[in-house]
Amino acid sequence: MDLCGVRGKSILSQMWKDLEVILMIKFIGLVVLKFTYNVSPLHPLAKYPGPLLWRASRLPASYHHARGDLYQCIAAIHAKYGPTVRIAPDELSFTAPTAWPQIYNSRPQLRKSIYHFAPADGERLPESMITAPDAEHTRLRRLTGPAFLNSGIAEVEPVLQRYVDLLCTQLTDASKEGSQNLVEWFLWALNDVIGQLALDQEFQCLEERRLHPWPSFLLGALKHVAGLNQFRRFGFSPKLLAPLMSKEMIARREDFFNAATSAVNQRLKREHDDDANLEAGKRDEGPKKQRDIVGLMLREMKGGEKLTEAEVTANSILIVGGGAETTSTCLSATMYHLCKTPRVMQKLRDELRQTFASSEEITVKACANMPYLKATIDESLRIFPVASFITPRVTPKGGHTVDGEVIPEGVSAHPSSTALYLGLG
Repeated sequence: MDLCGVRGKSILSQMWKDLEVILMIKFIGLVVLKFTYNVSPLHPLAKYPGPLLWRASRLPASYHHARGDLYQCIAAIHAKYGPTVRIAPDELSFTAPTAWPQIYNSRPQLRKSIYHFAPADGERLPESMITAPDAEHTRLRRLTGPAFLNSGIAEVEPVLQRYVDLLCTQLTDASKEGSQNLVEWFLWALNDVIGQLALDQEFQCLEERRLHPWPSFLLGALKHVAGLNQFRRFGFSPKLLAPLMSKEMIARREDFFNAATSAVNQRLKREHDDDANLEAGKRDEGPKKQRDIVGLMLREMKGGEKLTEAEVTANSILIVGGGAETTSTCLSATMYHLCKTPRVMQKLRDELRQTFASSEEITVKACANMPYLKATIDESLRIFPVASFITPRVTPKGGHTVDGEVIPEGVSAHPSSTALYLGLG
């Protein structure tokens, strides 16, 4: 009986091993067949050129997306293969100028790819402008519009002036100690501005010459999530990906969310108190409160529509995460290219000194009348676009025409801003 039992276990063990081998062979076979189909003439996107591995599998694009250099790879692919390239089995990139409005301004709008940004935590906050579906995005953009119009910028200019002055004085003092990293200084200055305008918080980055923990966390989280988010393309749910986040990252995320929410709630309470005082006819004898983005976003539009408090919180956090880093990147790139091009630096310096007799005369409105300054910034954005890889759109049922070609349904499409602006492909 013992021998029979041992023999039975041995047979079962061998059968299990054989089953594992069979399943592995089938899996490898299916992967090979899928890759072969992706590069075969039978695939709907077979006529579009691109590197063999990129056409065969999503892995190369996802890997470089996680690394943060996908936009450079796409530009190189355009330079080699032309204006329309295939960078994944189901994704096309374009450099034709006509592709931009055909992808992003079509009616009805093409839906956003769900894999570009991590999904919002709907249990705690609603979608922000960057992740909301198109209809909701349009509503949010309309209601937040007053904060980003010229009139809105003019209202918050005192905050901009304050931190620009602080940047100049602090950088003047620091330069006596030796050469300085302007990338850091611009990032500190813009985070001070955004912290004040979006969360009513003093980050004190310039004064203490360091990045505040909140924007520091957001920058790190964006890079971390960019990698984790690519696993979702291969069927991994957010719950399955949760163990890949360290306990420290989860703790920092919770601390940031709670602190940012508390800061916005305090700012909203102040707004409610001010409104209540006005309704009661009480006059505020205290110092005049400065304008900020939260106050502008809370303004009621015609018809009585306005953002909910949860939407104000979600978009304030978005502005902290995206507003400072993008603007500081633009400033850093502009300064770099000015230093590399002394002729342009001298011409811009001449325009500034001919326009202003002192720094006190420099205002947002006055700068709007400086054509060479505007051209310099525009050229910097062309050479080094801040939005290097924009959210792809997915073609609808029945396909969609882009640059004269009918793209099959279910294909992710986007223009390559880097390749387009540099004339590659």
